[in-house]
Amino acid sequence: MITEKERVRGRLRRTLTQVGFDIPDLEKCIFIVAISYLSSSGRCKLSKNGISRNFSQLIDSKDIEVLEPVIPVIELVTDNISSDIYQHIVDCVDEMNGEDIGLFVQEYFNVNSRRLYDEIETPNDINDLLVRLANIRANDTVLDPSCGIGGTLLTIIKNNPQQRVYGQDINPLRVAIAEMLLDINGSTNHQLFVGDTLSDPQYVEDGKLMKFDVVITEPPFAMQFPRGLNDIDKYDRYSFGKVPYGKADWGFIMNAISSSKKSSGRVVLLLPTGVLFRGGLERDIRHNVLKEDLFETVISLPGGLLFNTSIPTSVLVFNRDKTIEHKNKVLFIKVSKEETLQIRRNLWLKSNEIEKIVTTNRNLTEIENYSLLVPIDQISDDSMMVERYIKKTVYNFDDKKYLINLIDYYSGDTVPLENISKIDRGYNMISKNESLQGKYWIMRISDMNSTGISYTKMSRGDVEERTKVDNYELQNGDIVMAVRGSFKLLKVEDIRPNTLINSNLVRLRVNSSVYDSQFLKLFINSPIGRAQLEDIMVGTTVRQIPIKSLSQFEVPKVDVDKQKKFVQDYLHKSDEIKVKMRQLQDLQDKFNQELYQKMGLGGLYQVDDGGKDK
Repeated sequence: MITEKERVRGRLRRTLTQVGFDIPDLEKCIFIVAISYLSSSGRCKLSKNGISRNFSQLIDSKDIEVLEPVIPVIELVTDNISSDIYQHIVDCVDEMNGEDIGLFVQEYFNVNSRRLYDEIETPNDINDLLVRLANIRANDTVLDPSCGIGGTLLTIIKNNPQQRVYGQDINPLRVAIAEMLLDINGSTNHQLFVGDTLSDPQYVEDGKLMKFDVVITEPPFAMQFPRGLNDIDKYDRYSFGKVPYGKADWGFIMNAISSSKKSSGRVVLLLPTGVLFRGGLERDIRHNVLKEDLFETVISLPGGLLFNTSIPTSVLVFNRDKTIEHKNKVLFIKVSKEETLQIRRNLWLKSNEIEKIVTTNRNLTEIENYSLLVPIDQISDDSMMVERYIKKTVYNFDDKKYLINLIDYYSGDTVPLENISKIDRGYNMISKNESLQGKYWIMRISDMNSTGISYTKMSRGDVEERTKVDNYELQNGDIVMAVRGSFKLLKVEDIRPNTLINSNLVRLRVNSSVYDSQFLKLFINSPIGRAQLEDIMVGTTVRQIPIKSLSQFEVPKVDVDKQKKFVQDYLHKSDEIKVKMRQLQDLQDKFNQELYQKMGLGGLYQVDDGGKDK
């Protein structure tokens, strides 16, 4: 059932489609919020031509510098819409309160986010989770150093309009929206800044970085870190290690930690899960932050909770004043996709799941397959992914049930798969390039069987120009594994030239100086290997293995010469067993024939043995 508020938002969205196509969606949102801002100040009954002047007078009277960029936006929009469209917009806004306006703008941003600087705003359910995890008290000062249009700050002041909140964002138009929305929704104690948080934080007093009781933020994804900033930051915010230029995530994390009070600060961030397992400089930072016992909780969220992206995310909670029970330990929480609701094309956290996460975190509760409190000395800085520490204990492979302890396995001597093998996803052959006379064999999952590769029904085709065929072509000794659908695995032998794998397969080309390919195949097919694969699979209808997760698949660290010896002994014994099994099968067949003769059935049938005499 559509509510009246939803109908109003729908009318407003349709009206905005009549505003000029050359006017960006961001400017349209600013115009909507500006009308509501004027309305809340008693200046709503304005003609189209008078709105810019009245807005200018209003911000002059309030002395709010961050709203100055709104004036040219108002002039741009009013110059490009008719009086009728203007009045339709005003009428819709008049029917919406401050919370409705905030919700409308957030939805409008996210639906159109691919056209808005490739940024997205945090959905309300995620904002609610982050704020509740922060356990904000009435007298706390709170900072969002990447505040966007202020969604997180709005969630905070909804509970306490007098809360002292601060925000900064690099985009002045977003800051202007946040300023107006906070005012419209009754905030009485906020201050916003414009600027690059990483290189130029504005929340400074007497030349020193302000310190806050709570820092909550969802930094922008896929940002680059300013070159040279590691060494020249005058606030010494990046003291846990050098941030790599290509990934700013840990720059945002260290800025947030440094902006919190040294004795009692709490920090909550939402970030791509890659921050928990990427190597190099980021691993060094993780190691140092872990050593300082700042990690409180790591929460894995399912992909699809953010608009227009399925990227897996994690909530990281840091605490400078952990309880005695929590000292030198980190709580890991794994939230499954089953705990979400699908509304249209988006996933939302159920309200009872948010409550469960918050309660579990507060009480340090351990729940099987959901949460686990892990001592720091058992945590690897190579990977702090939740899935590494919260594992299923019961697995079913090949009609057998296994009880498996992966935690102990990960505590042993292992290395990531990417350290010993090149990992390549197969070629995405499009149907127009398939041809019986094509140069290349295109191997699919169905072309794999228990004995090897079957060319009987294998497709052929040609590849697009400039395709790097070497990334897809098989050679003897490669390992091929299905990464979509059912589990299949083989080591390549007697391969035909020009055989490529398709996109549902992955090729492992093992570095023979450090690992034996046959040993790797046997390990992947072991209960420990299969359990790891099952844990990293995603999808509900069709299960898939993400290549990034596969790269962190842990293999035993064993001397390569020992590997070869183990494999040689295993294959020798396996061959002996196969011979004995064939002998037993022949003996069984002989006994069967003798029985049938005694039954008088001997002349009534013949065994088709391919012309071979028994």
